[in-house]
Amino acid sequence: MNKVKLIRSHLLVFVIGLIVGSIGIVVAESINSNEVLYDNTNSNTSSDNVQDAIDEMYNIYNHSSLGFSLLTHTPTGLSTELIGGLYRYQGVQDANNTVNNYICFGTTNKNDCVSYTDKYMYRIIGINTSGQMKLIKKEALNTAYQWNSTTGVDWGHSELYAGLNGSYFLANTQYIPDSSWSDRIVMSDWHCYTSKDNTVSTITERELSAKTTSAKIGLMNIYDYINALEVPEYSNSSWIHISKNDNDIPSDLEWSITRYCTQESYCTYEVWTFRSTYGNLDRRTQTYSLTVRPVFFLSASETIASGSGTITDPYILS
Repeated sequence: MNKVKLIRSHLLVFVIGLIVGSIGIVVAESINSNEVLYDNTNSNTSSDNVQDAIDEMYNIYNHSSLGFSLLTHTPTGLSTELIGGLYRYQGVQDANNTVNNYICFGTTNKNDCVSYTDKYMYRIIGINTSGQMKLIKKEALNTAYQWNSTTGVDWGHSELYAGLNGSYFLANTQYIPDSSWSDRIVMSDWHCYTSKDNTVSTITERELSAKTTSAKIGLMNIYDYINALEVPEYSNSSWIHISKNDNDIPSDLEWSITRYCTQESYCTYEVWTFRSTYGNLDRRTQTYSLTVRPVFFLSASETIASGSGTITDPYILS
Protein backbone atom coordinates (compact mmCIF):
# COMPACT_ATOMS: atom_id res chain seq x y z
CA MET A 1 0.00 0.00 0.00
CA ASN A 2 1.12 3.58 -0.64
CA LYS A 3 2.43 5.34 2.42
CA VAL A 4 0.80 8.73 2.90
CA LYS A 5 1.37 11.81 4.95
CA LEU A 6 -1.44 14.32 4.95
CA ILE A 7 0.11 17.70 5.71
CA ARG A 8 -1.77 20.79 6.72
CA SER A 9 -1.07 23.17 3.91
CA HIS A 10 -0.22 26.62 5.20
CA LEU A 11 -1.93 28.13 2.18
CA LEU A 12 -5.05 25.98 2.62
CA VAL A 13 -5.40 26.90 6.27
CA PHE A 14 -4.82 30.54 5.46
CA VAL A 15 -7.61 30.51 2.84
CA ILE A 16 -10.03 28.59 5.05
CA GLY A 17 -9.21 30.82 8.00
CA LEU A 18 -9.75 33.89 5.85
CA ILE A 19 -13.14 32.71 4.57
CA VAL A 20 -14.51 31.15 7.74
CA GLY A 21 -12.75 33.32 10.28
CA SER A 22 -13.97 36.47 8.55
CA ILE A 23 -17.53 35.61 9.49
CA GLY A 24 -16.66 35.04 13.09
CA ILE A 25 -17.38 31.32 13.27
CA VAL A 26 -14.04 29.55 13.58
CA VAL A 27 -10.74 31.04 14.66
CA ALA A 28 -7.98 29.36 12.67
CA GLU A 29 -5.01 28.24 14.71
CA SER A 30 -1.48 29.19 13.77
CA ILE A 31 0.43 26.19 12.43
CA ASN A 32 3.66 25.33 10.70
CA SER A 33 3.45 24.43 7.02
CA ASN A 34 5.10 21.04 7.66
CA GLU A 35 3.01 19.97 10.64
CA VAL A 36 1.60 16.48 10.03
CA LEU A 37 -2.14 16.17 10.45
CA TYR A 38 -2.26 12.43 9.90
CA ASP A 39 0.57 9.97 9.22
CA ASN A 40 0.02 6.42 8.00
CA THR A 41 3.57 5.77 6.87
CA ASN A 42 3.92 3.17 9.61
CA SER A 43 0.55 1.58 8.98
CA ASN A 44 0.30 -2.03 7.96
CA THR A 45 -3.42 -2.07 7.17
CA SER A 46 -5.46 -0.40 4.49
CA SER A 47 -8.09 0.60 7.07
CA ASP A 48 -5.67 3.14 8.51
CA ASN A 49 -6.08 5.59 5.68
CA VAL A 50 -6.77 9.11 4.57
CA GLN A 51 -10.36 8.93 5.83
CA ASP A 52 -9.02 9.35 9.35
CA ALA A 53 -7.31 12.51 8.21
CA ILE A 54 -10.50 13.79 6.60
CA ASP A 55 -12.36 13.13 9.83
CA GLU A 56 -9.73 15.06 11.76
CA MET A 57 -9.93 17.99 9.36
CA TYR A 58 -13.72 17.99 9.79
CA ASN A 59 -13.34 18.21 13.55
CA ILE A 60 -10.85 21.06 13.32
CA TYR A 61 -12.61 23.26 10.81
CA ASN A 62 -16.29 22.61 11.46
CA HIS A 63 -16.47 22.38 15.24
CA SER A 64 -15.69 24.46 18.25
CA SER A 65 -15.11 23.04 21.70
CA LEU A 66 -18.83 23.15 22.41
CA GLY A 67 -20.61 22.42 19.14
CA PHE A 68 -20.75 23.29 15.47
CA SER A 69 -21.64 26.32 13.40
CA LEU A 70 -24.34 26.17 10.76
CA LEU A 71 -22.37 28.35 8.36
CA THR A 72 -19.84 25.55 7.83
CA HIS A 73 -22.52 22.94 7.13
CA THR A 74 -24.48 24.50 4.23
CA PRO A 75 -27.85 23.31 5.53
CA THR A 76 -30.90 23.20 3.28
CA GLY A 77 -32.16 26.69 2.44
CA LEU A 78 -29.25 28.75 3.82
CA SER A 79 -27.94 31.29 1.32
CA THR A 80 -24.24 31.29 0.53
CA GLU A 81 -24.07 35.06 0.12
CA LEU A 82 -24.98 37.97 2.34
CA ILE A 83 -28.46 39.39 1.83
CA GLY A 84 -29.10 42.49 3.87
CA GLY A 85 -26.36 41.66 6.36
CA LEU A 86 -27.41 38.02 6.87
CA TYR A 87 -26.76 34.63 5.40
CA ARG A 88 -30.49 34.05 5.10
CA TYR A 89 -32.66 30.99 5.06
CA GLN A 90 -34.56 31.06 1.79
CA GLY A 91 -37.17 28.58 0.63
CA VAL A 92 -37.80 27.39 -2.89
CA GLN A 93 -41.15 28.26 -4.37
CA ASP A 94 -42.72 24.82 -4.57
CA ALA A 95 -45.47 22.89 -2.84
CA ASN A 96 -43.27 21.67 0.03
CA ASN A 97 -41.07 24.74 0.48
CA THR A 98 -38.66 22.69 2.59
CA VAL A 99 -36.36 24.75 4.78
CA ASN A 100 -34.60 22.94 7.63
CA ASN A 101 -34.16 25.84 10.04
CA TYR A 102 -36.06 24.71 13.14
CA ILE A 103 -34.25 25.33 16.42
CA CYS A 104 -35.15 24.94 20.09
CA PHE A 105 -34.81 27.78 22.56
CA GLY A 106 -35.72 27.57 26.23
CA THR A 107 -34.87 23.89 26.52
CA THR A 108 -32.16 21.44 25.45
CA ASN A 109 -34.60 18.54 25.66
CA LYS A 110 -35.65 17.68 22.10
CA ASN A 111 -38.76 15.77 23.21
CA ASP A 112 -40.02 18.79 25.16
CA CYS A 113 -39.30 21.09 22.23
CA VAL A 114 -41.19 18.90 19.76
CA SER A 115 -44.08 18.34 22.20
CA TYR A 116 -44.44 22.02 23.19
CA THR A 117 -43.72 23.89 19.98
CA ASP A 118 -45.74 26.89 21.17
CA LYS A 119 -43.15 27.42 23.92
CA TYR A 120 -39.81 26.25 22.58
CA MET A 121 -39.77 26.01 18.78
CA TYR A 122 -38.18 28.77 16.68
CA ARG A 123 -36.92 29.18 13.13
CA ILE A 124 -33.64 30.76 12.04
CA ILE A 125 -34.09 33.80 9.79
CA GLY A 126 -30.36 34.00 9.10
CA ILE A 127 -26.86 34.39 10.50
CA ASN A 128 -24.89 37.64 10.47
CA THR A 129 -21.19 38.10 9.84
CA SER A 130 -20.44 37.93 13.56
CA GLY A 131 -22.01 34.49 13.77
CA GLN A 132 -25.15 35.60 15.58
CA MET A 133 -28.26 33.62 14.60
CA LYS A 134 -31.45 35.64 14.12
CA LEU A 135 -34.46 33.69 15.40
CA ILE A 136 -38.20 34.15 15.03
CA LYS A 137 -40.69 32.34 17.22
CA LYS A 138 -42.40 29.62 15.19
CA GLU A 139 -45.80 30.24 16.78
CA ALA A 140 -47.36 33.48 17.91
CA LEU A 141 -47.67 34.58 21.50
CA ASN A 142 -50.94 33.38 22.99
CA THR A 143 -52.22 36.93 23.38
CA ALA A 144 -52.79 39.55 20.69
CA TYR A 145 -51.15 42.87 21.57
CA GLN A 146 -51.54 46.49 20.57
CA TRP A 147 -48.60 48.33 19.11
CA ASN A 148 -49.62 51.11 21.46
CA SER A 149 -52.77 52.21 23.27
CA THR A 150 -52.53 55.63 21.62
CA THR A 151 -51.33 56.51 18.13
CA GLY A 152 -48.31 58.53 17.12
CA VAL A 153 -45.34 56.64 18.59
CA ASP A 154 -42.34 54.99 16.96
CA TRP A 155 -41.13 51.50 17.76
CA GLY A 156 -38.70 52.45 20.53
CA HIS A 157 -41.43 54.27 22.45
CA SER A 158 -44.23 51.78 21.89
CA GLU A 159 -45.89 49.62 24.51
CA LEU A 160 -45.24 46.57 22.35
CA TYR A 161 -41.49 47.27 22.39
CA ALA A 162 -41.57 47.58 26.19
CA GLY A 163 -43.80 44.54 26.62
CA LEU A 164 -41.73 42.21 24.44
CA ASN A 165 -38.62 43.22 26.36
CA GLY A 166 -40.55 42.75 29.60
CA SER A 167 -43.59 40.83 30.77
CA TYR A 168 -44.99 39.83 27.36
CA PHE A 169 -41.95 37.74 26.51
CA LEU A 170 -38.41 38.31 27.81
CA ALA A 171 -39.46 38.27 31.48
CA ASN A 172 -42.17 35.65 30.90
CA THR A 173 -41.02 32.25 32.20
CA GLN A 174 -43.52 30.51 29.95
CA TYR A 175 -41.19 31.35 27.06
CA ILE A 176 -37.86 32.24 28.69
CA PRO A 177 -37.45 29.86 31.67
CA ASP A 178 -34.66 31.72 33.48
CA SER A 179 -31.72 34.11 33.14
CA SER A 180 -29.47 31.40 31.72
CA TRP A 181 -31.63 31.59 28.58
CA SER A 182 -32.25 35.33 28.49
CA ASP A 183 -28.47 35.84 28.77
CA ARG A 184 -28.06 34.00 25.47
CA ILE A 185 -29.97 36.78 23.71
CA VAL A 186 -27.81 39.77 22.79
CA MET A 187 -28.66 43.46 22.64
CA SER A 188 -29.12 44.39 18.99
CA ASP A 189 -29.75 47.47 16.90
CA TRP A 190 -33.20 47.19 15.30
CA HIS A 191 -33.75 49.20 12.14
CA CYS A 192 -36.99 51.10 12.63
CA TYR A 193 -37.96 52.50 9.27
CA THR A 194 -40.92 54.83 8.97
CA SER A 195 -42.23 54.41 5.44
CA LYS A 196 -44.35 56.77 3.40
CA ASP A 197 -43.79 54.48 0.41
CA ASN A 198 -46.24 51.97 -0.98
CA THR A 199 -43.86 49.88 -3.07
CA VAL A 200 -42.21 46.92 -1.39
CA SER A 201 -38.96 47.38 -3.31
CA THR A 202 -38.58 50.95 -2.04
CA ILE A 203 -39.38 49.98 1.54
CA THR A 204 -36.87 47.13 1.64
CA GLU A 205 -34.20 49.26 -0.03
CA ARG A 206 -34.44 51.89 2.69
CA GLU A 207 -35.34 49.74 5.68
CA LEU A 208 -31.80 48.61 6.46
CA SER A 209 -30.42 52.14 6.51
CA ALA A 210 -33.07 53.46 8.87
CA LYS A 211 -32.41 54.67 12.38
CA THR A 212 -31.93 52.01 15.01
CA THR A 213 -33.29 51.25 18.47
CA SER A 214 -31.27 49.02 20.79
CA ALA A 215 -33.07 46.13 22.50
CA LYS A 216 -32.93 42.39 22.97
CA ILE A 217 -36.32 41.65 21.44
CA GLY A 218 -37.76 43.03 18.22
CA LEU A 219 -40.04 42.02 15.36
CA MET A 220 -39.59 40.89 11.81
CA ASN A 221 -39.10 43.68 9.30
CA ILE A 222 -40.39 43.63 5.74
CA TYR A 223 -36.92 42.83 4.42
CA ASP A 224 -36.90 39.61 6.46
CA TYR A 225 -40.32 38.70 5.12
CA ILE A 226 -39.56 39.37 1.46
CA ASN A 227 -36.19 37.62 1.43
CA ALA A 228 -37.41 34.37 2.96
CA LEU A 229 -37.95 33.25 -0.63
CA GLU A 230 -35.23 32.64 -3.21
CA VAL A 231 -37.12 34.92 -5.59
CA PRO A 232 -38.28 37.74 -3.28
CA GLU A 233 -42.00 38.37 -3.18
CA TYR A 234 -44.56 38.69 -0.45
CA SER A 235 -46.52 35.47 -0.43
CA ASN A 236 -47.91 32.93 1.97
CA SER A 237 -45.75 30.35 0.19
CA SER A 238 -42.77 31.63 2.20
CA TRP A 239 -41.54 29.44 5.07
CA ILE A 240 -41.54 32.48 7.35
CA HIS A 241 -45.23 33.21 6.85
CA ILE A 242 -47.42 32.63 9.90
CA SER A 243 -49.71 30.15 8.07
CA LYS A 244 -46.71 27.83 7.59
CA ASN A 245 -45.99 27.84 11.31
CA ASP A 246 -49.13 28.34 13.37
CA ASN A 247 -52.75 27.31 12.82
CA ASP A 248 -54.06 28.92 15.99
CA ILE A 249 -53.31 32.63 15.83
CA PRO A 250 -55.05 35.37 17.83
CA SER A 251 -55.47 37.66 14.79
CA ASP A 252 -55.44 37.44 10.99
CA LEU A 253 -52.73 40.12 10.93
CA GLU A 254 -49.18 40.06 12.34
CA TRP A 255 -47.25 43.17 13.37
CA SER A 256 -43.99 44.13 11.66
CA ILE A 257 -41.48 46.61 13.08
CA THR A 258 -42.02 49.12 10.23
CA ARG A 259 -44.42 52.07 10.45
CA TYR A 260 -46.37 53.57 7.59
CA CYS A 261 -46.75 57.28 6.84
CA THR A 262 -49.06 59.01 4.42
CA GLN A 263 -46.71 61.98 4.36
CA GLU A 264 -43.16 62.66 5.48
CA SER A 265 -44.41 64.73 8.40
CA TYR A 266 -47.53 62.72 9.18
CA CYS A 267 -46.66 59.34 10.73
CA THR A 268 -49.15 59.00 13.52
CA TYR A 269 -51.42 56.06 12.94
CA GLU A 270 -50.45 52.95 10.99
CA VAL A 271 -47.93 50.10 11.00
CA TRP A 272 -47.19 47.56 8.26
CA THR A 273 -48.62 44.10 8.92
CA PHE A 274 -48.53 40.65 7.33
CA ARG A 275 -51.90 39.09 6.50
CA SER A 276 -52.16 35.39 7.29
CA THR A 277 -54.81 34.55 4.70
CA TYR A 278 -53.10 35.66 1.50
CA GLY A 279 -49.61 36.56 2.57
CA ASN A 280 -49.88 40.16 1.38
CA LEU A 281 -48.78 43.28 3.24
CA ASP A 282 -51.42 45.41 4.90
CA ARG A 283 -51.56 48.30 7.37
CA ARG A 284 -53.31 48.76 10.68
CA THR A 285 -53.69 51.53 13.24
CA GLN A 286 -51.40 51.12 16.26
CA THR A 287 -54.31 50.59 18.63
CA TYR A 288 -55.38 47.29 17.04
CA SER A 289 -54.55 44.06 18.91
CA LEU A 290 -52.72 41.78 16.47
CA THR A 291 -50.60 38.63 16.30
CA VAL A 292 -47.03 38.93 17.61
CA ARG A 293 -43.97 36.73 17.00
CA PRO A 294 -40.81 37.85 18.85
CA VAL A 295 -37.50 38.03 17.00
CA PHE A 296 -34.01 38.12 18.53
CA PHE A 297 -30.31 37.42 17.97
CA LEU A 298 -28.36 34.76 19.83
CA SER A 299 -24.84 35.40 21.06
CA ALA A 300 -22.14 34.56 18.51
CA SER A 301 -20.71 32.04 20.97
CA GLU A 302 -23.83 29.85 20.68
CA THR A 303 -23.31 26.64 18.72
CA ILE A 304 -25.36 23.60 17.77
CA ALA A 305 -24.94 20.38 19.76
CA SER A 306 -27.23 18.14 17.71
CA GLY A 307 -30.14 17.99 15.30
CA SER A 308 -30.69 18.35 11.56
CA GLY A 309 -33.02 21.36 11.61
CA THR A 310 -36.23 19.53 10.71
CA ILE A 311 -39.47 19.94 12.63
CA THR A 312 -39.04 16.48 14.18
CA ASP A 313 -35.28 16.80 14.70
CA PRO A 314 -34.69 20.49 15.44
CA TYR A 315 -31.29 21.99 16.23
CA ILE A 316 -30.41 21.80 19.91
CA LEU A 317 -28.10 24.45 21.33
CA SER A 318 -24.91 23.39 23.10
